[in-house]
Amino acid sequence: MHAFQASSREIPWAAAGPGVEAGDPQAALAKYADAVRQGTADAADLANYGVLLCRFFQFRQADEVFRRAIEVGGLDAASLRRIAHCYFEIGRFSDAARVMRVAVARTADPDTVTVNTLAWTLERDHQVDEARRYAEAACEMDPAYGPAVRLLAHLDRRAGDLERAERRLEDQLRRCPSEFDWGLRYELAAVQDRLGRYDAAWAALEAAKAQLAPQAARHLRDSQFIRRRQWELVQLITFADLRRWHEAGARLHRKRIAFLAGFPRSGTTLLEQMIASRPDAIDTDESGILASQFVEPLVWRADDGLSAIIELRSLNVEQLSAGREAYYQMTESYLDEQIGDRLLIEKNPLFTADLALGVRLFPEAATLIALRDPRDVVLSYLFTMVPLNWSSAPAMSVIEACRFYADAMRHWLWWRRRLEDSACEVRYEDLLADPAGATRCVAEFLGLEWDASMLDERYRSQRKAVRTPTYDDVTKPLYTRSVGRWRNYEHYLEPGLPLLKPFLEAFGYAD
Repeated sequence: MHAFQASSREIPWAAAGPGVEAGDPQAALAKYADAVRQGTADAADLANYGVLLCRFFQFRQADEVFRRAIEVGGLDAASLRRIAHCYFEIGRFSDAARVMRVAVARTADPDTVTVNTLAWTLERDHQVDEARRYAEAACEMDPAYGPAVRLLAHLDRRAGDLERAERRLEDQLRRCPSEFDWGLRYELAAVQDRLGRYDAAWAALEAAKAQLAPQAARHLRDSQFIRRRQWELVQLITFADLRRWHEAGARLHRKRIAFLAGFPRSGTTLLEQMIASRPDAIDTDESGILASQFVEPLVWRADDGLSAIIELRSLNVEQLSAGREAYYQMTESYLDEQIGDRLLIEKNPLFTADLALGVRLFPEAATLIALRDPRDVVLSYLFTMVPLNWSSAPAMSVIEACRFYADAMRHWLWWRRRLEDSACEVRYEDLLADPAGATRCVAEFLGLEWDASMLDERYRSQRKAVRTPTYDDVTKPLYTRSVGRWRNYEHYLEPGLPLLKPFLEAFGYAD
């Protein structure tokens, strides 16, 4: 069925080839494959081919192609940065750093961007001393280059030297204003928040968002469209639909899977890391496979909500089986290992609004919803620096951020009355106050054996890299400074609080 055929994610590089530029990435993929078989592909062709393979979640093959491209030689720094970016996207930061080392070593006079990109990949691989050396080198090459200064300040913050980070950022903003001031101000806001300078932090945050607002406008329109479509669909689902979907699921080959959703900054990454400490569980860390391969073509691109529900209702057992098999194949390629009999934790904070697809494709799945005080969630979401897209654009203002939260979490209010025993809510505050008790409940719900390793931050720091913005926090001992943090900014949040009130009451956070 068309909806379950692999589709490429957004291709960010025009150099991926003429087929991509013409809007036909499948044709480009076939042409590159032919060139490789015929032995006519040069290093640039191999690099472009690998990029496309990544867009189609064929990571194992892409890895082989990238290694061959680097061995052939002749790639410029920009091409090597693209390869490193592909590894970076899937959390293989050591591989990204390996490629960037090649880019720096093979370039007679490496540019500032290349040197700083190596520094960023090293920082994400927790090689902080070497990351600092390369970031400092980038600053020496071009003192006006904001991203290198931001990285140095970020490293200062990681090391606990907040005063130094603040001085560095404020000095750069004063001496070298640039188009990247928004990035410096996001970092400055985080630093000043940790220093307890809340008004200054908010001022820096607002200045950053004001600079980004023109670029964010189209992404916000996309966000509003997607959220309307999601709500149109869920309102058309009947109890009879759910009954039929579960009956169809009984005829499918079942595997152990659980959805972990909620909202960004609600504690999903911490919970995921705790669960995945068990040897009979494995996590995806937001692979994007369900969203790009299933939700987007079936729901977001549908003509309307009615078309989407008709499509979901029309799926037969053979089509469902094919979709499930495709999902597991792509997920194993992404993870670079077999899932086997382990419980797969499919984590995506924003999957809450797309649970309809999840329930249709995997009716046997357990659902975990991470809850946290909505005011703390929204505040943390506002402070998080991530690339502009449909899910980050609402962070441009308090009201839009609160509206986004409300639009997403109304789906959970709808689903919690229908999923019943197959769903479990986990409060972030409980994970911090009583981690043993909270994780025991989660383990029991998921059919896992509880173990003290679920509470050990040393295990979380030693296992695979974390891709999400909280990558540094989840490897540290649990702390409670983030609980009730919203009170430091209550005045600034006031315009959006009425939108959060129903959820404060529904989730037990009303004062």
